[in-house]
Amino acid sequence: MKNKQEKIDANTLFGFSPKRKLDISLDTLLRTLEKYEIHKALTISAKAIHYDYAEGNEETLKVCQANPDILVPTFSLNPLGYFEIKDEIRRRVEQGFKMCRVFPELQGWPIEYLPFVKLLEELEEFRMPLAISGRMPGTITKLLKLIKGYSFPLIITNITYNNLAEGLAAGKEYYNLYIESHPHGGPDALEIMVAELGEERIIFGSGCPTYSLSAAFLQVERSCLTIEQKSKIFKNNILNILERK
Repeated sequence: MKNKQEKIDANTLFGFSPKRKLDISLDTLLRTLEKYEIHKALTISAKAIHYDYAEGNEETLKVCQANPDILVPTFSLNPLGYFEIKDEIRRRVEQGFKMCRVFPELQGWPIEYLPFVKLLEELEEFRMPLAISGRMPGTITKLLKLIKGYSFPLIITNITYNNLAEGLAAGKEYYNLYIESHPHGGPDALEIMVAELGEERIIFGSGCPTYSLSAAFLQVERSCLTIEQKSKIFKNNILNILERK
């Protein structure tokens, strides 16, 4: 597939899937990114999600250092290991990680959890962007209460059509909230997001290789949006987040 428009995928991973029989190896990720001519991809080791986040973050760093032309490191934190979190954030900031990702649904901790509240305080201090799944109804509403008064960028991933309204309402309350252009939202979800929040608040992300990069790409590419709007979603919006001081 040939498409000259540069694209940055803000949601990829690599490693081993412990719960699903999927090939999410690094080789699979790199081949898929090349196929769809993805210019850059923010990525994270599955080990940081499902096992030890510090070890996983180290693996992410090594892989991204070995593939600097395309992979950008994101790190994870698990508030169940709260005592090491501040040092971990500082270490990853100094190493050039560009975003933090948390996975409460996969790791089994509630949003309204005091160690997570403390984690959010640390992220605000470092002005570190945070990405979190908004698949479960009510998650975004609870999260919005916790970050009241904060200003770090927040990216909501995995929104479905059932809680799209919740995400859009939250976006109008928190000006630094962004929504991932994810295929689970339904055929007209992207147009609804843009109409309600503006294209500046939509981030291209696929979840590749766990989810289809093709579906995520085509949802934007085949939409009725203008070339300029698509360019913001594919690239410019995430660059503005990552390059902000």
